[in-house]
Parts: sequence; C-alpha cells; structure tokens
Amino acid sequence: MGSGRTPVKRIDHIIVRCPSPEKLFLFFTTQLKFPQLWSMTDFGPFVSGSVYVGNCMIEIMKGKINYEGPAHPLGFGLEPWDLDDLLQQLEKKQIETKEPGICLGTLPNGKKGILFTSVIVPSLRPYDRCQTFVIDWSPEKKTEFRNLIEKFGPIAKLPLSVNGVSEVMTGVPKEHLEQTITGWEFFLKPDLTMTNHLWNLGGIKIGFRSIENGHGSITLKTLSLDGAKKFLGETGFQTENRAANKIFVKTPHLQGLDLFLEEATPPISEGLNPYKT
Repeated sequence: MGSGRTPVKRIDHIIVRCPSPEKLFLFFTTQLKFPQLWSMTDFGPFVSGSVYVGNCMIEIMKGKINYEGPAHPLGFGLEPWDLDDLLQQLEKKQIETKEPGICLGTLPNGKKGILFTSVIVPSLRPYDRCQTFVIDWSPEKKTEFRNLIEKFGPIAKLPLSVNGVSEVMTGVPKEHLEQTITGWEFFLKPDLTMTNHLWNLGGIKIGFRSIENGHGSITLKTLSLDGAKKFLGETGFQTENRAANKIFVKTPHLQGLDLFLEEATPPISEGLNPYKT
C-alpha cells in the first residue's frame, strides 16, 4: 500500500436489511428509477438484489431468519487496492480475519467460475454476525459491471439527478459503539479527521451512532435538489426539509429506511464508472 491512502480503496456496496427486500428493490428500480446490477436472487443464506447509485451499489437483502424491524444500513462490502497485500497488513496488525470465502457461479460468458472472494473482518461489526467484509470481484464480474454501467449511461440524467452516496450513518448498540469505531480506525486511516462524527472513505462519509438514536441512514447527493423534490412530488411522495440543501424522503415504501437527498456543493460532475480500470 502506498503512503497517504486508506488500506481499502472504497465502499463497493452498502448492505441494507429490510423485512420485504423484493418490495424495496422494486421501489428503488421502478419508482426511483435506479438501474439494477443484479435482480433479486436467492443465495441460500440470504436473498438480495443490487441497484447502482453512481459511486457504489446498494444491496437490498434479507437473511433466512425472520426480520420485522425497520430497513437500515447493516454493513458494507469494501474494495481493497490489493487483497493479498491487505491480508498481510491485517496479519501484521494482528487484526482477525475469517478464512477467505470464494463464491462460485456462472460468469458472463456462461461458464462456471469465481465471482468474487470475500474476507470477513469481525472487528468491523463485533457485536453480531458480521455483515461487513472485504470483497474482491473477479475480473470477469468487474467487466460485467463496467459494461452494464456504461450501458446505463450517467444516472445523474435520471429523474432524481443522483450521482452517488454522500453519507452513510450506521446504528450500533450503545455498549459496542466505542469498540466498533476502534475496529474501523485501521481502515479509515490516514483520514481520521472527523467532521460531525463522520469519516471520509473514497468520497463517501461514514459514521456510527448509538442505535437508540436511530438504526442508520443513507444520504444521496443530487445535482438538483429542486428537480428531485419536483419529481418526488409528482410521483406522490412527500419530502421534509432538514436543511437548506437537504431533504428527507417520506414514504412507507422505504420500510423505515431513513433516506435523505442533499444538493452537492460545489456542483458535482455526472460521475465516473467505479469499475473502470
């Protein structure tokens, strides 16, 4: 790893747990018009579908254990600069990792092969079954994602004018909050300068709060807040002003997920393909 950069490159995807993932997935794809990277799929231990939001994907999932709580950010898939190098760094720091897991499946060419390798890091979510891990997609899957995103075109041209996630806040049980933040410090270095209790990882602000103050939230950045409000109003969804440049989306379709939109300042470009090498 070169000096001056975090051990992981960026947040590849945000995992959102909800009671009815199929319905939330349909809301994101049909109502909010986000393109899908994969449709709702039964992976055995869980079902999930993924939508692309400009600088990462949001994976909407539910495990086989019944869950009836509010939808919320549960964990993250982190993209390493180099997986082998990262594992060596973690070993030197004596940071526990689980055995790398290889996911086999059908590649875009129709042949069977490796889709991705993932490594769970328990210190990133120490209080329950870990849902935060490092993920290294195979070259074939990266090419597939890259081609899909290029086919979609700039999602900033879609009705919400969204160009990515700007902030993710995750709720943590109060008694585990300090331990969780300590576990993340290695991955967030060298940028440990906190602004409003948020760090920056690859352009996305990430933070943790006591779950008693909420299960967590996702904030999307938009090129035009007025345009987004107009689209949501015409579609029948309510919004609530939270700041001069930030609104809260109010609809039962979100199943309790706190979703915000904020206007990017200064204005942002239409975005880059994160899977483009």
